[in-house]
Order: sequence, then structure tokens, then C-alpha cells
Amino acid sequence: MMEIDEGSRLGLEVLQGGTRYSARDLPSEDEMAEFYETAQAILKAAGYEQYESPTGPSRDMLRGNNLKYWRREAYLGFGAGAHSFSGTQRWARYA
Repeated sequence: MMEIDEGSRLGLEVLQGGTRYSARDLPSEDEMAEFYETAQAILKAAGYEQYESPTGPSRDMLRGNNLKYWRREAYLGFGAGAHSFSGTQRWARYA
């Protein structure tokens, strides 16, 4: 789903009902939900499974490379935007 930061130029334009940055062409929340559901159905029919869920892990998700996250095990992230966790402390690299 698309989320617009209210403090961004696009967000301010949307809040003010403006037309810059194609603000009026953005889909409504209902349209975005319909797009998402359509994409899920198409991908499922093609044999793809949803990788992660915002509501928490399913039994099938508690396997493979995500297991360490759900068990709160330490991991290191490398590169721009990477996140790491020591087991007690989280940190991220921005840029």
C-alpha cells in the first residue's frame, strides 16, 4: 500500500487539494486496496506466495531466513538502508 508523508512536497500538495506532482491522479485508498488484492490473486495463480505479513508470522513463515528475526537472534545488515540487531539493540544505516 502506498503511504504519503504529510510533510513531503507531494503530501502537502495532496492535503491542500493541489494539482502539482499529479496529486489528484493518485488512487483512492479503496482503489489501492483493490490493486493490492488483484495483484495478490494474479501472483498466487502464477505460483507465488506472499513473503511477509504485516500482522505477524504464519507457521509457514517461521522457517528459512526469516526465522532469526522472529526468534530475536542477532544479525548484521550491510549497505544503504541496512538494519542490524545485536540481540538487545537495533541500529540502521541511513544513506
